[in-house]
Amino acid sequence: MSAEAVHLEGVTKRYGALTAVDGLSLTIGRGEMVTLLGPSGCGKTTILRMIAGFVRPTSGTVSIAGTPVNNIPPHKRQVGLVFQNYALFPHMTVADNVGFGLKMRGIAKQAARPRIDAALEKVRLLERRDAYPRQLSGGQQQRTALARALVIQPDILLLDEPFGALDRELRQHMQSEMRQLQRSLGISTLLVTHDQEEALTLSDRIVVMNAGKVEQAGTPADIFERPATAFVANFMGRMNLLKGRIKPRSDSRGCELSLDGVETKLSMADCQVTDEGPVTVMFRPERIAAVHPHERQEAGEPRCGTLRGAVLDVNYLGAWAELKVVVSEGTGQQFTIRTSNRDDGTPPFRIGDPVDLVIPPEATFFIK
Repeated sequence: MSAEAVHLEGVTKRYGALTAVDGLSLTIGRGEMVTLLGPSGCGKTTILRMIAGFVRPTSGTVSIAGTPVNNIPPHKRQVGLVFQNYALFPHMTVADNVGFGLKMRGIAKQAARPRIDAALEKVRLLERRDAYPRQLSGGQQQRTALARALVIQPDILLLDEPFGALDRELRQHMQSEMRQLQRSLGISTLLVTHDQEEALTLSDRIVVMNAGKVEQAGTPADIFERPATAFVANFMGRMNLLKGRIKPRSDSRGCELSLDGVETKLSMADCQVTDEGPVTVMFRPERIAAVHPHERQEAGEPRCGTLRGAVLDVNYLGAWAELKVVVSEGTGQQFTIRTSNRDDGTPPFRIGDPVDLVIPPEATFFIK
């Protein structure tokens, strides 16, 4: 048995002059949960549909369990598919909906029943086997669609925005159930979503897509904490971008960035540079180690890792306050930070307050 559930090699899909997917190579390992993440129109669903067999690649090879499947029709591929709208047959019972894939594969009714019941038991719907979709809640309909995908014992489970039709509370509940079920069954899964939080919660690995190409692939921590491009950094949540010049530190411990027009220097731990040059440094609002009222210091260079600014705006977010800060004495560069509120629940700063921000070296990274 191949260690790869799915492998795409140089896969391209064109629709006339439009290239939906451009030379994609991707592997999904056995038991792995991989998420395709990106904005609408970036090629996520096209990739999923090529794996399922509903769309034929213009070029490249799609393999499932080590076997090329470009010329194999959808109903002969061991692929389970769950759509956003579930696509249940309203005139069929839950059991008949779940057993539809087995029927299409020529499996006799008597042989299919124990497999249907086993799939329904996995999603805790065995007692509803004779109900119709209209008699089910949204979560139960989704679990029915999931059981239908699992009953054929697929080599790969494909989830196309499966939680998009649910309200927030039910969506979070179903995400947790899905992850637990996927882990317990060890089933290889490919999830398509544009929801960053969903991708971070569910995935072993995230593939960030942009305009038909992979911007970055890695663990959730890699994607969130160490984005490879400005697109990934911004797509994964609010990101502060400050322009300056970078150079190696004299003590050979990483490098430091001087912001244009500002004496303050930020230190970066994970930084390999051989010469000075203009860069954009990035850090997330929640990674600021501390925010202090501005402290008057002796003339000269401020301590490394401290950024001086003034508060432009304050937003109350419950336990947190979100501050918009402009860099002092510089080119007007702005950034956003989050800080805890006071014990009485009020924000610790007001508009106009001067502040010093301590930024850990490990929280900063850069792109040229």
